Amino acid sequence: MNNFPRPSEIMRHNRPYLFSDSKTEGVYILAKSELSHHLESLTQRNQHQDFEIFARKLCEREICPNLRPQTGPEGGGDGKVDTETYSVAPEISDRWFQGLPGSGAERWGFAFSAKEKWAPKVRSDVQGIVDTGRSYDRIIFVTSRAARSKDRLRVEDELVKKFNVPVTIHDRSWIIDRVFEHDHKDLAYEYLKAGQYDESKMVVGPRDFERRKTLDALEERIAKGGQNGGEITQRVVDALEAAQLSRMLERPRIETVGRFDRAIKLAKKHGTRRQKMQAIYEGAWTDLWWFDEIDAINESYEEIEALAFEENHADDISKLSNLYTVLTARVMQGWEGAEELEIEARGERLRVKVQEISADASRPNNALYGKALGHLLELSSASVKTDVESLDAVWNGLSDVIDQAHGLGEFPAEMIDQVIDALQPFAPASDAFDALVLKLAEFMGERAKEGKAGKILFRRGEQRLEAEEPIEAIRWLGKASIYFMKEEYAEEQFETLYCLSVAYRGAGLLWAARATSLSALVRMVILSDGTDGPRPELVPSASLFAMISIQLGRFVDALNVILWLNSLHEVLPLSDEGREGLRNKLLEFDRLLMCQIVNLEADDLRALSTVPDMLEKLRLFSARMALILLLGHAESLEQDGSIPEEGSIDELKELAELAAVQPAARDLPKRLLMYQNREFEASVILLGVKVKFTADASVFGHLLCEAHIGALEGFLATSIETGMLAHASELSVSVEICEDLGEPDIIFDPGSMMLTVKWPVELDVRDVAHHQTLCDHLIDFCARVIDAIAVVNPDKDNGFMSQLVDEFVIQRSISFSNACIGNHRLFGTHASTIAGLQFLSEREYQLKSDAPTVIRGAFLDERRGEDEGFTDPEKIVQSHRGCVVESIINLHLWDRAGWNGIMFAGYGPAYPPMLALIFRDEQTACSIFSGWRDKFGSRDKEDAIRIALLRGVDAQHPSHYRASISKNFDPKKDGLDPSKKFMQASRMLTMTPPNSNNLDTFLSDFEEKQCFILAPAVLGPEGEPQFFTDLSILKRMLYVREAWEVGVHDQDGMALRSDDNILVPDGIENPPCFELMELKKRLREAR
Repeated sequence: MNNFPRPSEIMRHNRPYLFSDSKTEGVYILAKSELSHHLESLTQRNQHQDFEIFARKLCEREICPNLRPQTGPEGGGDGKVDTETYSVAPEISDRWFQGLPGSGAERWGFAFSAKEKWAPKVRSDVQGIVDTGRSYDRIIFVTSRAARSKDRLRVEDELVKKFNVPVTIHDRSWIIDRVFEHDHKDLAYEYLKAGQYDESKMVVGPRDFERRKTLDALEERIAKGGQNGGEITQRVVDALEAAQLSRMLERPRIETVGRFDRAIKLAKKHGTRRQKMQAIYEGAWTDLWWFDEIDAINESYEEIEALAFEENHADDISKLSNLYTVLTARVMQGWEGAEELEIEARGERLRVKVQEISADASRPNNALYGKALGHLLELSSASVKTDVESLDAVWNGLSDVIDQAHGLGEFPAEMIDQVIDALQPFAPASDAFDALVLKLAEFMGERAKEGKAGKILFRRGEQRLEAEEPIEAIRWLGKASIYFMKEEYAEEQFETLYCLSVAYRGAGLLWAARATSLSALVRMVILSDGTDGPRPELVPSASLFAMISIQLGRFVDALNVILWLNSLHEVLPLSDEGREGLRNKLLEFDRLLMCQIVNLEADDLRALSTVPDMLEKLRLFSARMALILLLGHAESLEQDGSIPEEGSIDELKELAELAAVQPAARDLPKRLLMYQNREFEASVILLGVKVKFTADASVFGHLLCEAHIGALEGFLATSIETGMLAHASELSVSVEICEDLGEPDIIFDPGSMMLTVKWPVELDVRDVAHHQTLCDHLIDFCARVIDAIAVVNPDKDNGFMSQLVDEFVIQRSISFSNACIGNHRLFGTHASTIAGLQFLSEREYQLKSDAPTVIRGAFLDERRGEDEGFTDPEKIVQSHRGCVVESIINLHLWDRAGWNGIMFAGYGPAYPPMLALIFRDEQTACSIFSGWRDKFGSRDKEDAIRIALLRGVDAQHPSHYRASISKNFDPKKDGLDPSKKFMQASRMLTMTPPNSNNLDTFLSDFEEKQCFILAPAVLGPEGEPQFFTDLSILKRMLYVREAWEVGVHDQDGMALRSDDNILVPDGIENPPCFELMELKKRLREAR
């Protein structure tokens, strides 16, 4: 005799929350003998009509739910049926969990009788039913009398032969069996008044109360659901959830098993691979742990195995491993034999698959999960042998897995935690096991701590996002996203990444937004790839990715995700409001793509020659019409009815020209980014600096550039107010793929402001094996860019360094930057191309030579006429595009050149005077002026180089003055947006002559000639000056001012320091410089 507890007892003991919490004190009190007597004596109490209702209700539960009540004379004495089935569509019968297969499609007739002579009665009733001519497919007769099996079978055969219709007779023994075995005593009590029921002692538990409400709602939704894609998808999900609730409520087995059968049937018919596997798995799992039956697991094992092996997901294999562990445990306990359960063959197949998953280095989380499963399989074998050394090897192996799990956010560490927790009472004494438990406790404790911190950070970041402070939101959300990089926080990670992407977009950092939104979408796809199927959250995350793709000019990415959204519109169980919202979003994308298309040049239009049909399939009709028009095939729009009879091609062209100047088109790129054998070119604004990226035409080069841009934007996202001061207006970054190069290299040329990234061709960023190399390089790259374009404000020296640590800047910038990996998980390719959508295209529209062109006027500016004034210098800028760097000072060259003086020189009445800038390094000084001449010419006609001389900067020494060199700009004259914060690098030098004679002489000469010569100079060993007049620049403007006149919003204000003792003439009260000094002191203290 087997003394092991039954599976249901084990499950109830270990997980009582999975069972009913109702107290079953109230019961139906009814004995079999009592019911037998009650059925025998029905006619004596004139209960023949009660029996007819009872029999029909019992048949509805046991045979078929679709029975029509009899409305004619009582008892069926007229020869007609007492009840019959009515036709039900397969879409409805598929939802049933009770009854026999085929009852919904066939016509069955029923007759019920309480007469003592049942055999003559069945013959007459069958004869009468057949005589109706209704062509019943089956006749079922239910009698309250006892019938010997021999007699019952003989009568059935007789009637089948005579009438050629299958006849089934159910007698009293069948009724009693169904009532007691399938718990239908409620029917006997309610309709036959048999037995008793004590209602006062039934107590429904709180969990059961909620479960019952949910189950009722699910059954109602299943019954009433329609046939559109979304409702069918939802029905698959609801059916499995209803079965699981029925299991937890401990409903009668026939009811629960029926619900699981329904769930399996719907999943096989309409569900995904994962849903099919999950439904079959849950059904088999229920049979074992709730009803103590192993047959379902044994019979369905191969079916589950085939579904799990289709894709190498360790999570799927873990379910198969669960079943295999159950089978081996059954053999160990002596319930079944190893051959009967095919332990050896099944185990070998499972181990081979686990090894295959573990060896896949391209999926590190999945591979580590596979290693953990491998150790757990070894645990089963070691447990059979009770071999302590083998067990220690398993414990050590799991310890190694935990060590490797650090940094792998998708690894399900809680799986090991649950296994070890279950094994602790039974594991033999072992140092290796103790070490594993301790390591696991520390690991899980740290993850739980980080998860709690992540939730706090997320709430704060969400608040800042709602307050329209995207830069501040990035600080909080970026750190939360790192804390949530764990499988148990997958939901929180999705929500955080989505909000972080919105924040990046709000800050003008579209590449970081793209990489992050792609990661969010991948996370939601993973969450959707379960029993619940596609989730509604896919809509906003996919919509965000589509919008960002359009804004970046990533045309194919936008089409790919719009294809998704069209599918989601059909399959998701959206509310009417949600479905309308999605339609409006797709219409918005259509209009945006139209605005983008009408502003494209010929080479881009030529690349889109196969796209019109794709746009039509995706219901982007406006974009399609615009593209066909500009390709020169407008006549086809008239032929296919796209242009109505009352319309014209000219009107369509007018519409295209109107779209070209819409405000929405202003920020859309005029060149598409596609992997179409064209060089990569993209520019971003960071800290107000225009950073231009270029790479060759290879897909490799494109992907590498994208990773660099995304990482750089993420790295500098929150640096605006943390002590980072940009000094360069532009930086060029060239990414080059190199052969015969061992490791990545970065070269910076300060003269041309060119940063060159050299990348070894062998290190393919599409290969996860090189992920760490890429991450290390990107950190170095970001540091080199910062060094090239910015300096750290000495007043905030600790601000930037603390930001790197406190905000997890490095982790935030590199964790999601390699977007091609996410693209591969979503679309099956690292780089989406038009060729990947060719299945949507039927013809090509070659660009015609006479294709019309759109006359593009000025943008319709919704802000025209508004005077926003200058930006408050104390206001925190919330977008990198809200900053502008206007600079003519190449800080790298000026630092090297060493400007240390000013010299004035005159060449006689016929020549303008000279203002020479004295440098220490001749070569670099010449490079500075050579660059200026290349940019502005030998005559600074636009007065771009501003030379200001501020007198009176030191009240104690009136002859001292300060020279300031910067770019001259006038926001109104230059058409600059006054709402933006302008920054520029300038160079100041305080000159301390004992008197002002030289300056006064120069100024007098300048006043007479109305021009001067600006030139570089160096001093020789003996102090003799050497002028480089071949690099001189003729200027007509010189700004000589008294320091006290300089106030707030004055460009020369940057030349004054908060500690200057400015000379203010007598009689001047509250000079402009006082307000400026106060502002400078306030800003300094705030830092």
